[in-house]
Amino acid sequence: MRARLKALKDERGMTLVELLTAELIGGLVITAAIMLVVISFTGSQRVSDRVNSLQQGRILAAQLEQRLNSQVCLYAGEYALDGVTNYTTSADSILFASANKIIFFADVGKNGGTSATGSAGFVPNIRYLYFDSGPTTGPNAGRKGSFVDGQRSPLNSTVPFNFDVPTGVTGFESFASPSGQAGLPATATRIVVDGVTNDVTGSTDNALPFFEYWDTAEDPLPITAANGALAQTSLENIGHIRVNFRILAESGRDSGAQNTSKQDTRTASFNSDIVLRTNPSICG
Repeated sequence: MRARLKALKDERGMTLVELLTAELIGGLVITAAIMLVVISFTGSQRVSDRVNSLQQGRILAAQLEQRLNSQVCLYAGEYALDGVTNYTTSADSILFASANKIIFFADVGKNGGTSATGSAGFVPNIRYLYFDSGPTTGPNAGRKGSFVDGQRSPLNSTVPFNFDVPTGVTGFESFASPSGQAGLPATATRIVVDGVTNDVTGSTDNALPFFEYWDTAEDPLPITAANGALAQTSLENIGHIRVNFRILAESGRDSGAQNTSKQDTRTASFNSDIVLRTNPSICG
């Protein structure tokens, strides 16, 4: 009986110190597991942002090349703006080119005979591509923009092709812009990609032009016109165009802040060189 009582006396359970130690260890294990889940989720979102940025950037680069290679040349007397013919005295493909906008004649696949000598039996459109920088105030000013693609058909299918410009628009610099779209059909303009910025390096102090231009001899064509565009003589010599842009994170994690190494893993920057198939040797 005495031996049995002694054995029962030894079954004293856990001390307070042992209980606290076990709880501490268990808490550390649970915390580590939660941190692992959070890190995995964050990493997965970062990868998703990066993949989306790369996909959107490749889509934009491919569509830019396709659009720019739809250029065609028209000659003096073959087109009119608001009924005014002989708008120029030479062959034209590109009508306007600036750091964030380009306007040109394009063949978008419409069929129809023309009466002009040398015409290939098509009805040309005026196509415009431009970068809309988005908000002008707030933390996203100049960084949360869109790339816009649009076209305008002539009012007729015979030469001269007469293009009706939007009401109140007096020049090409305002022809294709958010303020100039009020007079255009809703189907005339579409956003290709949202979340675009031309601060390729992540610093608004080092933002690059969305469009840069070179002649056929690979010499840069500077913007010298008062309206922020290339001069007419430069338009006739454009050989290739470089497009600079960055696709921001779909999650918005980098919205409104300067670039960091963490943000850089979420976004994708592109410098796309597009050699034009229409050039001075073709357009004359």
